[in-house]
Amino acid sequence: MPTLYIAGDSTSTDQPREPFNSWGQVITVFFRPEIAVANHGESGESLRGFVGERRLAKLISAIKPGDWLVIQMGHNDQKERGEGVGAFTTYKQSLKEFIRQAREHGATPVLITPMNRLTFDTEGRITNSLGDYPEAVRQEGKEENVPVIDLNAMSKPFYEALGPVEARKAFADADTTHHSNYGSYELAKVRGGGDSRTETAACEVSCRRTAALRSGASRSRGELRDSSRAAGRRAAPPTGNNATRLCQLDQHGGHRKRR
Repeated sequence: MPTLYIAGDSTSTDQPREPFNSWGQVITVFFRPEIAVANHGESGESLRGFVGERRLAKLISAIKPGDWLVIQMGHNDQKERGEGVGAFTTYKQSLKEFIRQAREHGATPVLITPMNRLTFDTEGRITNSLGDYPEAVRQEGKEENVPVIDLNAMSKPFYEALGPVEARKAFADADTTHHSNYGSYELAKVRGGGDSRTETAACEVSCRRTAALRSGASRSRGELRDSSRAAGRRAAPPTGNNATRLCQLDQHGGHRKRR
């Protein structure tokens, strides 16, 4: 069974109690039973911490050809200090290591930029609280030819469309980083806009695998693109910013029990 593995922090982990939730916790609702989701996200993690605590080694020991490794961190990485530590140095080096190990095992790496925090300015616009970390992910995606889901870009218009008051409903209690059921669902179902050719290619490959599992036959490129566009129209975000479903890895979605 193809499996989507998640390597992340508290913004993607299976939160143990309400009202906290995460996109990694609810993403299973968008997948058919033929796709398993293994959420290895852990609160407080950074890329280097994930490696140092051997969480990556555990994940890689189970990953197999045809699986995906979805990587989203940054909120804790930006807190790390030390000589040479930074978004364009140690953070990118760690991303390269995750990508390398996934590929060595025949899996497809997918990078996700860290979503914005709830930080509005006086004009009702979200400010950047993550420094260079989202941009470092975008750069690494281009350099390594890895699909990038720009959740950072998507979350900004999502929060701004709600406004400073209503946007709090997307977050848990008075928290400005972690999400509620509603916020997590919205982040899981939509991914940031853009026209990355690597994103399109990854979606087509993934959709083809799923279609083959269900019908025993692959669809043509044109059919896959048409179905992806249809899925994007059904799940358009409030801002209409050319976003498409994170669940395009499965193209149509469907309810399933998390594994």
